[in-house]
Amino acid sequence: MSSVPKDTPTIEYAQIAVRLKQNIKDKVEIAAKAEGVSIPEWVRIAIEMRLKTINSCQNCGTINDKDAIFCKKCGQPLTKEEIGPVN
Repeated sequence: MSSVPKDTPTIEYAQIAVRLKQNIKDKVEIAAKAEGVSIPEWVRIAIEMRLKTINSCQNCGTINDKDAIFCKKCGQPLTKEEIGPVN
C-alpha cells in the first residue's frame, strides 16, 4: 500500500463504530474474537481487504470501473493486485 500523507487524519474505531448499526457491531465483535484479534485490528484488516478490490490506477489514482483494463483518465493499463493475506 502507498504511504499515508502526513496531513491525513487518523480515524479511530470509535469514530467508525458510532455510525454502525448494533447488529453490525455485534458481528464485528464476534468475528474479531473468533480470529483472535482486537476489534480495531479486525476493522483495519477488513477495510484494507475491501480497498484492494477497487480498480484504481497506479499512475494517477483514478477509480475506474471494475472491469476496465485501461485508466479512463490517463490511459495507462490497469493491473489487478492479487488479494492475499493481510498481516
